[in-house]
Amino acid sequence: MKIWHSRDGWRIWVCLVVLLSGLGAMFASLQAGRSEERSNPLLRRMLYGFNAVLGGILLLAILIFVNILAGLKLSAASDWTTQSLYSLSSTSEHILEGLSKPTKIYVIMAQGGQMGGETFPRVQALLENARSVNDRIEVEYLSPDLPADRDRVNQLRERYQFSDREGLLVLYGTEPRVDHQFISAAALYTSPGGGSFMRGQDRQIFQGESQLMTALKFLEEGKEKPVIYFTQGNGEMDINDANSGDAPDVGAGVLKQRLEGDNYVVKGLAFSPVEGAKPPHPGLISSTKVPDDATFVAVVRPQRMPKYALDALDKYMKGGKDASRRGRLVVLLNPPSASQPDETELAEFEKWLAGFNVQVGQDRVLCLRRMPFLVDPLKVIRVTTNPELTGRNPIAAAFANHPFLFDDVRTVDPVTTGISPDSRYQGQTLLQANPEDKIWAETNLRLSARQFLEDENLLTELPKKISATPLSLGVVVMESTSTDPHARMMGQAEDKPCLAVYGNANFVGNMFLTNEGPIGHPYDLFASTLGWLRERQPDIGIQPKKQDVYFLNTANRSHLRMALVPLFYMVVCILGLGTGIWVVRRR
Repeated sequence: MKIWHSRDGWRIWVCLVVLLSGLGAMFASLQAGRSEERSNPLLRRMLYGFNAVLGGILLLAILIFVNILAGLKLSAASDWTTQSLYSLSSTSEHILEGLSKPTKIYVIMAQGGQMGGETFPRVQALLENARSVNDRIEVEYLSPDLPADRDRVNQLRERYQFSDREGLLVLYGTEPRVDHQFISAAALYTSPGGGSFMRGQDRQIFQGESQLMTALKFLEEGKEKPVIYFTQGNGEMDINDANSGDAPDVGAGVLKQRLEGDNYVVKGLAFSPVEGAKPPHPGLISSTKVPDDATFVAVVRPQRMPKYALDALDKYMKGGKDASRRGRLVVLLNPPSASQPDETELAEFEKWLAGFNVQVGQDRVLCLRRMPFLVDPLKVIRVTTNPELTGRNPIAAAFANHPFLFDDVRTVDPVTTGISPDSRYQGQTLLQANPEDKIWAETNLRLSARQFLEDENLLTELPKKISATPLSLGVVVMESTSTDPHARMMGQAEDKPCLAVYGNANFVGNMFLTNEGPIGHPYDLFASTLGWLRERQPDIGIQPKKQDVYFLNTANRSHLRMALVPLFYMVVCILGLGTGIWVVRRR
């Protein structure tokens, strides 16, 4: 298209004008001989032939004009496939846009492939999608079955030390420092239950986009894995329990597996009052403080918080004068126990959170709007991001059109009044429940949710309780790096993310992460929170898609039958139609 607008573009326009003028002159001259059309067969053939050619050219010109006009006015790409085969997730686009070094991907795969004929076109479509976002990515296809490519494949295998016959070799950087990552062909698929590819299975999940983006993100970060510590031993969800039972708030082993698949290092941390104490369970780290290699700390549904543990968290978060040593914390809390509504074991922890201008409510949010969920309907809340933060917070922007369904939620509010001028912390509502869902914050925790449906007296009181304004369910906190209160008041200080507190922990439990379809994108919310705390835009948003693939397992004779039967019916149909036309013409 550039040549049309270049200095020599007028030559093309002159040729088009001359062509159309010549066709017009021929059309006018032939019209003069129309009176002899019936008596002169040669003139009649010329006239009809020219009309056909001119009509075809005009039709082609109209189609070209309409396509150009549509391309200019309707240039946005649309993907109408059920599994979005020809588009990438928002997170993938951020990762691709953030690649700062030359990237080359070798696709070492036969077009048939050991994974079946579906793999090569899916990988090809994935890489074309990636190149449409970042055209600096170079892709080269090599087949281990072709003699012309075999030597090149062996050279790459020897240099980058991979043993698989097929897969994707990702190179990032320039000589002499080129980081690499190999993705085996088997890793591109997983079973619905989470296992690897096995022959004979009819259904697999193609996770090529997820695997490729994980590799690119890992290489872009210099092959350094962020470390997240989950506190354990105080009633928190067990990160070593991956069983997806009926209890939504017991294990977080699936969360650990998902994070490790995204190149996080996940460790369990048991705080101890004395150094060198034996951890309560194998696989945990016992310490009087948060280890120095921690990128984040997560506290997921604690039942208590001893003073020595709270002191360790306080030291980690405040980190002295060095702002780079200050911590990043994620806190997920369920509502207080209904059996012990006056429990005070977490009171000191909640008071400590108030020091970051976060107010944790002693309530449970209930909803009269029936949600399509199998849990107690009153406790299932439709949660959205705060629209007022869409332009300021990347999590709010990424999930603006993606609500969640949370089971068993409490309010978490930012403190906005009575804040000390010396406070460096500013809280903002990120997650909220909306009044159109008929929500309210119930402070009488002795009442079960179902009692409101069964007790007529309670039902009559509900209209008075329903909130007319959104309820805050999740708060994110920014910390000012300046110690000067005047600079903070004037907006001259830089703010850094430091804390996220959500009034629900069940959404990261095993039961919800293994059945996350009906409840939105719970893992993506947690992973995006970590990305926000690290100020990494590529980690925020909907994670890469995984596509169902169905393999047809048939014997060789069945393949031959599948090829010959349609061919036989085609021949029969052609012969039948030809015979019918012959019979009609004979009559």
